[in-house]
Amino acid sequence: RIAWFGSGLNIPYLARELPRILDKKLVPFNFELSILSSKFGIQKLAKFVEKIKFDKTVFKINFIEWDDSNQPFQLENLLIKSEIALIPSDPKDPRKAGVSHNRLVDASRCGCIPIASPMESYKELHKLALIGDNFPLLIRYAHDHKIRLQHKYESLRGSVLSRFSPTENNKKWLRLIQHFH
Repeated sequence: RIAWFGSGLNIPYLARELPRILDKKLVPFNFELSILSSKFGIQKLAKFVEKIKFDKTVFKINFIEWDDSNQPFQLENLLIKSEIALIPSDPKDPRKAGVSHNRLVDASRCGCIPIASPMESYKELHKLALIGDNFPLLIRYAHDHKIRLQHKYESLRGSVLSRFSPTENNKKWLRLIQHFH
């Protein structure tokens, strides 16, 4: 099971990767891809997916509309059920400069193997994710080494993500607020 989640603004990055991800020659095993996004994002991506020729008996795609009243539970539920989380982006896109760690942190906390583009913030968390541009290759690698990667990431998760804990976030916000008073 593979998950992708994000705003409609991130749909182009997933759309760029989908034709290769849905190519049986590049990803030679069955999987289910669940996509969680806004209604607009889902509609936009569903139209794009209709145009891709792929074997629907091998690859199943679920579109899930974001439910603001059911967060963070909807996202956590999706990620807990998934083995891999895709986080494609574009390091050359100026709109993505300074992208946060949030999506990779969320995926990792829920036990997924995150596969992410080489954004600066994601590269900081390379101990908990597969970072690169070749998503089909990284998906195959995650699939073939799933147990080893899950154990490795589980053993490192606490120490690597400690700086993102709610307690640490509160401390940082308090320091920032105090700085301006």
